[in-house]
Amino acid sequence: MSPEGPKKAMAVPTETPAPRPWNRPAHHCAATTKAGAPCTVPPLHGSDFCWCHDPTVDLERRQAARIAGGENRRRRALTAEFDVLLTSAEECRDVLADTISKVRRGQLDLKFANSIGYLMTAGLKAVQMVELERRIAELEEAAGSGKASR
Repeated sequence: MSPEGPKKAMAVPTETPAPRPWNRPAHHCAATTKAGAPCTVPPLHGSDFCWCHDPTVDLERRQAARIAGGENRRRRALTAEFDVLLTSAEECRDVLADTISKVRRGQLDLKFANSIGYLMTAGLKAVQMVELERRIAELEEAAGSGKASR
């Protein structure tokens, strides 16, 4: 036994593949599709089959399909139910609460939710800056009117 542990055996076909049909070009796979049509994908080097049909790469193909299956799920886009105008921290909070609810119910893809969260951070900072500028202007006005009355 090697130090890495037992090695997994690769799936090897038990039967010899059927010879290439006489009417199929050598630059096409020897297999037929599920619909019964000849496969038109070029074969692997040294094989009569393409990667999808070669029985010697069955394990690799299944592992790749398992990985791709996680990425191939239908992405759920956020439909524009209404336009969002962020004029207060409360509105930012409400949009974030709605986004969190949709993610938890599985109605919104995580990538969209992450984008919304990032944009909401920038929106909240902008709201805070506008509020701060307004308060500074009010204080300056109050300080200016106090000086004028003396």
